[in-house]
Amino acid sequence: MRNCITILLLCLLCASPSNMKAQSYQLTVSSEPFAYLENAENAVDGPWDVPEFQLPIGFDFELFDLTSDTIYSYFNSFGGIFEINLDEDHLYMLIPFLASLIDRGYQQDSALSPIKYLTEGALGHQVFTLEFKEAGLFEGEETDDGVFLDYVSFQIRLYEDSGNIEFHYGPYSTQKDPIVIFDPFHGPLVGLLADADWNTPGGQLGEIIVLEGSPLKPTVATDTFPTFLDGPIPENTVYRFSRISTSVSDHLRFTNQPMFFPNPAFGDINLHVNNANEITYPITVMDALGRRVMMWNTESEISTAGLSAGCFYILVNTKSKVITEKLIVLSE
Repeated sequence: MRNCITILLLCLLCASPSNMKAQSYQLTVSSEPFAYLENAENAVDGPWDVPEFQLPIGFDFELFDLTSDTIYSYFNSFGGIFEINLDEDHLYMLIPFLASLIDRGYQQDSALSPIKYLTEGALGHQVFTLEFKEAGLFEGEETDDGVFLDYVSFQIRLYEDSGNIEFHYGPYSTQKDPIVIFDPFHGPLVGLLADADWNTPGGQLGEIIVLEGSPLKPTVATDTFPTFLDGPIPENTVYRFSRISTSVSDHLRFTNQPMFFPNPAFGDINLHVNNANEITYPITVMDALGRRVMMWNTESEISTAGLSAGCFYILVNTKSKVITEKLIVLSE
């Protein structure tokens, strides 16, 4: 089975990105305490090698330009790659941790790595979570009786109201050298894929958003595939993929309380104190046509300096949603 999986992986890794579209998601990285699900349903029963399941998300969720109410893991999933459709010529994929995964107790016919899911929250604001708890790393260390000692824990979260996607990472173990665990690569593949041709070696990919480099400060690759993170992902790391668009109107999720003051303004502007702790940087500044013109990476960088007089839209990622606020810049 593992040889078949390797062949399927190579088919995907040889795929070629097609003409790139405007990026659909913006990545932010944060650190939040990881908590395992409670009162969740089992996605699989018993120990698993290559887990196969289809789960109801509980609401319609759009990934890139495809909407689905179901998430799938089937024979080519490796345990760390998931789809929202079953058309292998045009797959839409969520990839929180692409590596060779297996239930830690599989060789003992004992389930030690549960896979669970849960949809919770009020209608219109629901959150779907899929969780792998201590999933064994197939190339990692084993006990004498075949129990895998190296493992990773992670969650996928899909947000109904914002369309955001989050990958949360929990406890892990890498007793064996990560170079061996992830061989022939140097770490896991993490990201999102649209319209991927799985069946054809060297087939086309649609939009790609994959991470590379340091797990705590990754860069986003949108025109190179594949790319990999360096080694394991630290516990409590969160990768948030927030929906963005070339159209300003698609971003407009205004709040009753302004995020910034004064507005209109020129020079320095300030965050309302009630909002400061909720923001995940960077903050994106867009012009009236939806083009990114500036990024504020810290609170100290928030200023109208460098902006011409006119109307701008400020795209702010918070812990629960994406907010856009109109900012009027005055001439001095």
